[in-house]
Amino acid sequence: MGEIQIRAVLPGEYEDTGSLTQRAYAEYARPGDALWDGYLGSLADVAGRAGYATVLVAVAGGRIVGTAIVELDRAIDGAGGLRPGQANIRLLAVDPRARGRGVGRRLVEACVQVAWRAGKEVVTLHTTEEMAAAQRLYRSLGFRRDRSGDVALHPDLVLQAFRLPLQSPDREGAHHAGHSGAGCHGCPPASGADSEAAAGGYQRLPGQPGPSPSVTRRRSRVH
Repeated sequence: MGEIQIRAVLPGEYEDTGSLTQRAYAEYARPGDALWDGYLGSLADVAGRAGYATVLVAVAGGRIVGTAIVELDRAIDGAGGLRPGQANIRLLAVDPRARGRGVGRRLVEACVQVAWRAGKEVVTLHTTEEMAAAQRLYRSLGFRRDRSGDVALHPDLVLQAFRLPLQSPDREGAHHAGHSGAGCHGCPPASGADSEAAAGGYQRLPGQPGPSPSVTRRRSRVH
């Protein structure tokens, strides 16, 4: 698949990004469920999401292979809103043909960096029990279950909440004064992106206020 680039979505990519999101979530379809049918249709509305949140895409070989969004100021659907200091990740989606190559991990790491650079104190997200691979990914990056944030849509469909506390940038110096930062759960996940950040390689994403992660590149590993 080659080199993976993580960056903000461009307006001309809204349609392709929406179609990819729908393809990625189609395997979880619930036939005959009107709520699900409406949700699947809404996945195509990238333009609407871009008006309220940071929409990231993973690009490889000239095509979009994944996407995720970060809510920093308000929830897209207005459900409950965001608490002060909270960022929320939604709609992580990877093209089925590109799975198993680290695309999802790169996207989640980039989302956490967006939140951290914006001074957020915690990153939250929701997933479902059947999304086992996604749950393993989140746990490997330090996210932990937060049952108090679960949302029951149906008796048999519960959105399971996860959260990752962050060390905000303005406190980072004092926080690291007594240790190297390695393995610290209060800091963004260690990654190739982190190495570039330490080297001053971060730039502002288009449309993103304040400091935020740069487009980061590294060779993907094929497993």
